[in-house]
Amino acid sequence: MKHERMTFALCSSAVLLGSVISFSCVMCLVEAFGLSCDPKYLILVCCAVCGVAAMVMSAKHSGIFSLCAFVLYFAYLIWKGSAVFAGAQTLLYHVTEAYALCFENVSVWGMPGGDVRWLLYAIEFPLAWLCVWTVCREGYTFFVILACAPVFVLCLMVVDLAPILWLVLLTAAIVILLLSGSARIHSAGAGGRLVWWLVVPVTALVTLLMVLSPVENYVRSDWASRLQSAAEAGFDLNLWTNKIVTAVGSHWSGELEKVDLSKVGPQSKTGVYVLQYQSDVPIRYLRGGSLGYYGENTWERVELPVSLAVEHTQLIRPSSSYSTVLIETAVGEPKFYTAYHPTAVPDDGIAVDDAYLKNPNRTRGYAVRFFESGTPQISEAYKAFVQETYLQIPEKLRQSLADYLQTYDLIGASPQTIADHVKASGVYELDTPAVPNGEDLVLYFLTQSHQGYCVHFASATVLLMRSAGIPARYVSGYAVRGPAGQWNKVTEDDAHAWVEVYVDGAGWIPVDPTPADGDAHVPDVEPGREEPPVDTEPVATPDLPAEHSSTSVPSAPDASTQKGRALWWLFLPGILLLVLLRRAAVVYCRRYHWKRQQPNKKALLLFDRLTHLCKAQGTAVSERWICLAEKAKFSQHTVTEEELLELSRAVQEHIVRLKQRPFLHTLWHRFGPVLY
Repeated sequence: MKHERMTFALCSSAVLLGSVISFSCVMCLVEAFGLSCDPKYLILVCCAVCGVAAMVMSAKHSGIFSLCAFVLYFAYLIWKGSAVFAGAQTLLYHVTEAYALCFENVSVWGMPGGDVRWLLYAIEFPLAWLCVWTVCREGYTFFVILACAPVFVLCLMVVDLAPILWLVLLTAAIVILLLSGSARIHSAGAGGRLVWWLVVPVTALVTLLMVLSPVENYVRSDWASRLQSAAEAGFDLNLWTNKIVTAVGSHWSGELEKVDLSKVGPQSKTGVYVLQYQSDVPIRYLRGGSLGYYGENTWERVELPVSLAVEHTQLIRPSSSYSTVLIETAVGEPKFYTAYHPTAVPDDGIAVDDAYLKNPNRTRGYAVRFFESGTPQISEAYKAFVQETYLQIPEKLRQSLADYLQTYDLIGASPQTIADHVKASGVYELDTPAVPNGEDLVLYFLTQSHQGYCVHFASATVLLMRSAGIPARYVSGYAVRGPAGQWNKVTEDDAHAWVEVYVDGAGWIPVDPTPADGDAHVPDVEPGREEPPVDTEPVATPDLPAEHSSTSVPSAPDASTQKGRALWWLFLPGILLLVLLRRAAVVYCRRYHWKRQQPNKKALLLFDRLTHLCKAQGTAVSERWICLAEKAKFSQHTVTEEELLELSRAVQEHIVRLKQRPFLHTLWHRFGPVLY
């Protein structure tokens, strides 16, 4: 390792970048996988390691001290071996659990509940030391990027971590490390000063982006969603051992049981294939899940009392005639889809409360038997549970919804009348922005925007029905159309949300309030099959629950407004501005450093620059200039002003030649190594 006299700017910049990169790395893991760890201890360890590393780099025999530091590090691993191993087991459990939600045949490894702080300390030490070494010893930034790559892959491709502060800081620190790389090649001290020159504009850019486009407005890009779906559909883990974890994204992020309506924004059609089905008779819906509790712009699943759980999941309708629908999903999903009026839970299925049918083995192909008609067997206890649970309305909305019913003469109206009113009161529009901060989606949709898609229409209908005393719940899945007896493909564009109404003697009945003229999800009624009116005595009761999945509508665009999405395009011009500022800083530092040097040192600086210019042009340095550099470095004589002038002219001649080379070549050497 090359030793250079350490300056305050060099030491402080090394400590700064090392601390930010190592701390942000581990915090990204903590945030992405829900690990439990106190951040203040992590930052203390990072700063301490970086401080010690900077002092070691300033020592004359830094290599020996570095070796001693790593001996102590391995001693720490041996001393805390069991704790580090337990933390690794916990981290492995959370990572593989996230992968298992994406891909079938992926086993969940490790054990939850371990203390991960000792593992995170063990990760921080080599990463922080590497960063400090890179800054102080003119190391290549590539090695730091390579060390951080697993964190980027895990946190972005698996759980789709939003651009939280730690992720932005990590990216910004690596950008600074890259931009100061060419200066560190010439002089580590100059590179340290350049780091501080870049801290201010980078901090300003990060602050601007975080303020103008906060994390809660994050929108996952369409190309990332399409890439995820395509990879999930086409990647065959059987080609690898199922112990190798590889992924390209997930919408799940551990939340399978709620829909945050405040983040439901503009949606676009993707056409990505998600499943195919074949049914004996035409069907309208593949039911995914039901959510029943509404609060603060959020739908959440309803917990079914233990006394009702077994009874409610075994509501089989006696009949001698049933139909079958075969379903094959593109990826192994954690829940089953069912047709209405199912006869039983699919093999290995587990009913989770009044919410969804869990698919623990991620079965991709399964069959669901269902009746076209029948009468459900519903206990009095479940009827009472429905009346207690599915009439819930947030107190702050109760009066507003009652006034709305009064205004439009909907008090005492039937479920179908309310659904028809909602359908006629709004315009179907996929490009609907997210609800403004502080507004409730349902009231904003009904009284102000009057536009939305199925999520808006279904949510508004459920709350209006509840306000009118009609038990109702929010349902998601796929609205399908296709002939019986053949395989029909279903894409993400068929994802849909609708309403289920509870009617005594009939159970839960589907009602679709979304306008059919604008909603491609809503098919016509199948030929030869009449849909029973909700106001009379309906026939169906889909007692099998399930929850909304990553392919249902609410998991589509996960954010806010077009403004928030567009603001992230400031990142590109911001990077260009940093490149320009960096070049200006390098040129200024070079001139400032030149004026303060003695003639011999000036000759060595010119020779170093001439060497890089010759290398860029693929030529050799003249023997004359090599002799002059040796004189300046080893001789007791002082380089004359005439010799400096000749060497300076040689540098300028090589710059002129470099400018005559192809445009991209000269552009790189102007803004990359800043040779001129």
